[in-house]
Amino acid sequence: MQRISGPGATSADQFTSGDPTTGTAPTEVTSGWLNSVQEEICAVIEDAGITLDPNNNAQLQAALSMGYLMECASGTYSSPAAAEAAGATNVGRSATLAGEIRWGFGGYVATMLFSAMVNVPIAGTVTIPTLYVDDNIYMFVDGVQQFSRSIGGPYSNSVSLTAGNHLIQFVHNNSSGAAWDLLIGEWFGTVVEFLRAAKS
Repeated sequence: MQRISGPGATSADQFTSGDPTTGTAPTEVTSGWLNSVQEEICAVIEDAGITLDPNNNAQLQAALSMGYLMECASGTYSSPAAAEAAGATNVGRSATLAGEIRWGFGGYVATMLFSAMVNVPIAGTVTIPTLYVDDNIYMFVDGVQQFSRSIGGPYSNSVSLTAGNHLIQFVHNNSSGAAWDLLIGEWFGTVVEFLRAAKS
C-alpha cells in the first residue's frame, strides 16, 4: 500500500483540494496510487476465495465478514490470543451470511481456533449446543470467554449477546494428537443448530 505522493500532495502524503485564489493546484491522483488501492482491495477479496465480479459491489464486505480457521500443530491453548501467539496458521475460511456460520473441517492438529464476525440483529440469548467435546473447547465473544467444556456431551450452552457485530471464537484442544473435527453450522438468530468438536 502507498500513500498519495504525486504533485500537490502534502508533506505528510495527504490529499488537498488546492486553492484557486493562490493558484495552488489540487493533489494529482496518480496511476500508481490508484493501482495500489485497487490491488490491496482485490487481494482481500481473492484471498477469501471470491472471484472478482465487476457487477457486484459487495465483495469486499463479503470477504471481511468471512470466518477463518487457524491451527497449531503442537501444544494446547485455552484462548485465541495464546493460539495466535504460538504461531497458529490460517488454514481456511467460512461463509458468514446474514448471521449464519457454516464450517466443517478435519485434521491432525493439537489446537484449532475458529473466528467469525456475526451480526446479531436483536439482543438476546443465543443457544449453542456442544454435541460432543474431546478434549476441551472454549467459546469467546469479543475476546471474553463465555464457557468451556471438557470431554463428553452433549452440553447445552447459552450466551447473551447485544445487538450488533460480534467476534465469535472457539478454541478446541485435542491433547492426544489424534484426528479431530470441528463442525459449526446454521447459526440463525438465537440458535446454533449443531456444534461438534471431537476425535474422528
